[in-house]
Amino acid sequence: MKPDSPGRRVLYVIDDVTVGSVQRALLHQAARLDRKRYVPLVASLERFPGSSLGRAFEAAGVPVQRLRHRREHHLVIGPRLTHLMAQLKPDLVHTHLPLAGALGRPAARITRVPALVSTLHGLGEWRSPPRGYTAWSLRLCDAVVVASAAVRRDLSHHSLALAERARLIPNGVPRDDVGGPPPDRAAVRAALGFSPPSFVVGALGRLEPRQRLDLLIEAVSRIVEVQPGLHLLFAGDGRDRERLRACAAEHGVPDRLHFVSGEVSAREALAAMDVLAVPSRSDGHGFAAIEALAAGVPVIAARAGALPEVVEDGVCGVLVPPDDVAEWAVTLDRLALCADDVAALAVAARARARRFDVERGVRELETLYDRLLEPVDTELVGTA
Repeated sequence: MKPDSPGRRVLYVIDDVTVGSVQRALLHQAARLDRKRYVPLVASLERFPGSSLGRAFEAAGVPVQRLRHRREHHLVIGPRLTHLMAQLKPDLVHTHLPLAGALGRPAARITRVPALVSTLHGLGEWRSPPRGYTAWSLRLCDAVVVASAAVRRDLSHHSLALAERARLIPNGVPRDDVGGPPPDRAAVRAALGFSPPSFVVGALGRLEPRQRLDLLIEAVSRIVEVQPGLHLLFAGDGRDRERLRACAAEHGVPDRLHFVSGEVSAREALAAMDVLAVPSRSDGHGFAAIEALAAGVPVIAARAGALPEVVEDGVCGVLVPPDDVAEWAVTLDRLALCADDVAALAVAARARARRFDVERGVRELETLYDRLLEPVDTELVGTA
């Protein structure tokens, strides 16, 4: 079959389809593949069963096969994934996130899938459990993609050779607003209970300890008396919700912390925010920051990981030393006091987001897929 023939199946394997940044990045990519050449499908390992973003994949014409139900043991996932690959016979498997890589790479080799790709999105992802196995299984890949230069540098600590041949393809957002007209900011804020004077600091993505949202809560607690309109809006799913709720109570700001999950889209959540905060020091791809910039929302981010690759300090946002609660509090206080500064950052944010174009990234992926699936010239092999 020629590389440009229709019907080449690309099976994307991902930990789950919750409302997380990697999941949204994959949705943008899979939905924009050239369907004359590639047919995308998603296998969700359902690390968090019953997740909500699957509906968005289906609406974009990308079928999702869920491999575990809520009450099932996680040990059913591996055999089911191998069986699914044997049934579907995909031309290429592309894994995202640690569990998907650890299970998907050997399954692809067992079932003799012609081409295997893994994208690394996070710092230290190659060190993810089971210990040593994830790093070893990367060598099964025909190609490794990294979402940022920071991830490439991190990977070099494991294997300089693997890092040097890894393909850098940053995650991206659409050039134009393809989700319909932008949400009505006033209406969204009112629906979420924010009055016009409120200054809303948001976070977007999976609620997990590595996101360091507890640091954000502590920073807000230090300035809440002088910033009575300050609120936190955490948009996303994850295991850390109750711990964060307890943290807010401990710091005396339980009424300033608000949660929204799958019923509110990322676009709607961003419409309610004045700034997005990303305090994680392990963010390897900065996709939530890219989404915020595209929506005209300035970003306050830790000067760590891939975030300095996304946020231009003092232009479209502010970079803050990681883990420095005092500096986070000072920065939030300054921005809450000066609407003109926030407005200037917002204008520059949209311009900055144009550097992260999902169409460019998809074309690079297709070029990679073409190369991996190009048939071997048997005549040349025979004469070599």
